[in-house]
Amino acid sequence: MTQVTALSSDDGLASNLAPQGRRDWFEWVVLFALSALAFAVLGGLFLRTIVKGGVVTGGDGFLVVDPLQYLNWLRQSSQHLAAANLYDFGPLNYTFVHPGILLSGLAYRLGAGLVLSYALAKPFAIAALFFGVMGMVHRHIPRQSDRRVATVVALFYCAPAAAVAGWMLEPGAAAKFQLDFAGGETWTGSYLWGYVFSAVAVGLVPLGLLAWERGRDGQPKMVVLAAACAVFAAWLQPWQGATLMVAIAVTEAIRFRSETRSLGAVVKSAAPVLVAPLVPLIYYFVLSKTDPAWELAGKANDLPRWSVWVLVATLAPLAIPAVWSYRRGGDRWASAGSVALRMWPIAALLVYYAPLGTFPFHAVQGIQFPLAVLAVLALRDVLKAKPLGLLLGVVLVGVLVVPGTAYRVAQMRDAVNAGLQPFFLTSDEQSALRWLDDNPQPGGVVTENYLATVIPAYTGRQSWLGADSWTPQSPVRRKQLDRLFAGQLTVAQARELLVRKGAGFILEDCRAKPGFFATVRTFTSAVWKRGCVTVLRISGIPAE
Repeated sequence: MTQVTALSSDDGLASNLAPQGRRDWFEWVVLFALSALAFAVLGGLFLRTIVKGGVVTGGDGFLVVDPLQYLNWLRQSSQHLAAANLYDFGPLNYTFVHPGILLSGLAYRLGAGLVLSYALAKPFAIAALFFGVMGMVHRHIPRQSDRRVATVVALFYCAPAAAVAGWMLEPGAAAKFQLDFAGGETWTGSYLWGYVFSAVAVGLVPLGLLAWERGRDGQPKMVVLAAACAVFAAWLQPWQGATLMVAIAVTEAIRFRSETRSLGAVVKSAAPVLVAPLVPLIYYFVLSKTDPAWELAGKANDLPRWSVWVLVATLAPLAIPAVWSYRRGGDRWASAGSVALRMWPIAALLVYYAPLGTFPFHAVQGIQFPLAVLAVLALRDVLKAKPLGLLLGVVLVGVLVVPGTAYRVAQMRDAVNAGLQPFFLTSDEQSALRWLDDNPQPGGVVTENYLATVIPAYTGRQSWLGADSWTPQSPVRRKQLDRLFAGQLTVAQARELLVRKGAGFILEDCRAKPGFFATVRTFTSAVWKRGCVTVLRISGIPAE
């Protein structure tokens, strides 16, 4: 096993207390726990299908619509290398290229199923998060007991405020929603449940910082590695790439005044890391201005930021002690790595509040990592030479990890049991999707909200309704389809709604009222039926 040592220490004890020999067994336990967390929901869903029947769609996050969009994109990428918006019947623009989706798409092209192709990205996400956090912890915390607490808190911190609000406030309370939202953005489990590419991007930030520091200390290959981390972080999720760039840029500016390095040396080590990720960032900017679907998504996701108190309540358990580590003195600001550690949370908040891009909330993903390390360093300042005892470590983990995690697990259980999102398909629904996938006749699919987001991933066809941020006039369409399947439209209204360019089929998944079939009988014909699931072919579609 490779020896891991602290390059320097914020408390000046690294040379005496740096770890020697093999990696601590405790770290393997943490890796196992992180892996178990990553696969917990997917494993639970498969177990449920064994007991109760059904088929897992592959959506294993709190909002199934998002992982189903990734499944949709990876299927398209396997065929076209790029993806288009299939949540509409408009013309297809294959403009979206994403490295993680390309690799998952390659697995799908080679014969792996959709769910497996996406799940294969989880080990990469686990590795990025684990080795990123472990590298950061070993870099800055010399004592073994301190490292253990910092590692667990960094990787598993789950805001206690969200749990308390969730248990005490009414389900529809605005404060509960905001704290749930912010708590989810700062919990590793949220990335690993359905958002594995986000998890990889978050893990690339500490890996990039560590590589950049080694690079500026005279290892050119590390500069290349740092630039690669920055590029892929920005490409996978722009907010993390921007955070990494800002943290490094500010650190270089601070260190330039206290170091004897020439401007040329600074440019040599920093320029590749700061310039290379501009390519994917510019790509996303151009995409948002030139592709109608991305422009629509940008507007739909341009939401007001949380109130300041929400951020404070979410981060306070880590941020308050972490502030102590920003004091001058000792070795706290003695190296570029120590400065970068302190600049990381500031950079994340700058990106969060920057008047650029949309959905700024992802900018705080991973902010708990440096805050946890800084909080433990502050605790070490208080304890001085005293060991961090087992009891104190258990109490800290018990407060900062256990309640919030229990609350999130209960939330996921409730989301699955509610049956409002397509975590599962019935065998008849799966057969209908396979029939649509195999049928050579062209045309998109009109179906109810429950299955709408499943259509592109499992049939390769366009769906007239899908994710709200990617569907034009989504609320209007949703209401129209609710009325259609409830049998509340006249024949003329139903014809006007359904007989349109791009349409081809109606998938009725047992939820429609009897009046629906009478409404559409004159311009549709049943072409497939099993149980109560029916596929109807729409006639009279205008020529393209």
